[in-house]
Amino acid sequence: MKIARILFIRLLCAWAILSLIISGLVYFMERRSMEDHIVALALNEAGFVAHAFARFKVDPSLENRSRFDSILDHVVGTSFIIVEIYDQEKKSMLVRGIEQHGDIFDLLHWSNHDFPETGGASYRRIHYQGNDYFLVLTDLKDPARRRVGYFEGIFRVSPQLSQAAHREILGSVAVITGALLVAFLVTYPIANRLNERLRRRTNDVLRSNLGMLQVLGQTIAKHDSGNYGHNLRVALYAVRLARCLSLDDDHICNLIKGAFIHDLGKVAIHDEVLRKPGRLNSAEFEEMKSHVRHGADIIRNYPWLDSARDVVLYHHEKFDGSGYPYGLKGRNIPLNARIFAIADVFDALASERGYKAALPVDEVLAVMANEMPGHFDPELFHIFHDDVLPAVTELPALSLVELEEMARRLIQRHFTL
Repeated sequence: MKIARILFIRLLCAWAILSLIISGLVYFMERRSMEDHIVALALNEAGFVAHAFARFKVDPSLENRSRFDSILDHVVGTSFIIVEIYDQEKKSMLVRGIEQHGDIFDLLHWSNHDFPETGGASYRRIHYQGNDYFLVLTDLKDPARRRVGYFEGIFRVSPQLSQAAHREILGSVAVITGALLVAFLVTYPIANRLNERLRRRTNDVLRSNLGMLQVLGQTIAKHDSGNYGHNLRVALYAVRLARCLSLDDDHICNLIKGAFIHDLGKVAIHDEVLRKPGRLNSAEFEEMKSHVRHGADIIRNYPWLDSARDVVLYHHEKFDGSGYPYGLKGRNIPLNARIFAIADVFDALASERGYKAALPVDEVLAVMANEMPGHFDPELFHIFHDDVLPAVTELPALSLVELEEMARRLIQRHFTL
């Protein structure tokens, strides 16, 4: 269910982001379209003025002047609130509407006058005291398409027109957002079913890998000391310490894998060395030390197991640099190897083996602290002593069946998707 939740959240975030982006684009485009429509209306009104003004320029008779004034009054009364006419030299000739809208007229003169040089028109939207205005500047041309002056006007968008435009914009945004939501609602169940199918198959592969891991652990134990319980207890100790450090699942999974196969390389050690009852001579000890390299070589080409490499290769390194195979020192030793080393040695001393009896926990801790100076990360050892052991004191006395059940729950918790 964890992956299903992640899938849902990601699809939901994708829907929200796409909705914001596309809605923003639609809003911008619809707003621009609305502005173009309003400007077209304004330019259409300006066309009537241009025609009357051109006739007046050609024949400044009282009749043409009266007709021009009548059209200006109509335009100012129905669409524009202020109109200003310029001659060809861009000098103001007359202004209408300033008596009622002097404050708006000041805006017109505060703005730059973008007189068209090659014909055409320009406009600028102005928001003032809660209303939208369009400052429109265009040529005035006679029927022969010759420029005879300039028309500048402030077109006020009526509340009805503004509301209708905003309703249209919001409607477009709602349609887009709704369409994306429908796509999300349709896509999620399909994606979730596909994900569930993939999750089941992945878990099947994972269970196969875990079964193989446990078989390897049992094989190694039988080949070496025959004590499979050691692997299980070490895994439980190490995971408890990792949790005290608040490590993530990746670290913990790799610790568990490492606990089962840390001695995998011993399959390459001669039996007479591996099973020798007495103390190893120097040559035999060198061969025994090679098991960590052999183990790392065996898992190198299997990525799922190679993630446990830190434990397999470095679990015999010591904090003071006296370990093997590389003599790493301090925090140069991977964290998982430092954790595992404490759990491994503790269980080896606290558990019964064929050649020795189990030591009491207090004696084990004394041996690790006093007789093995520099072997362990002191900070981790302190946490193991204070926080881990009080919670796992029963482990050495548990049967193999009980340990396997605890290990099963541990694996299920950290490996199941």
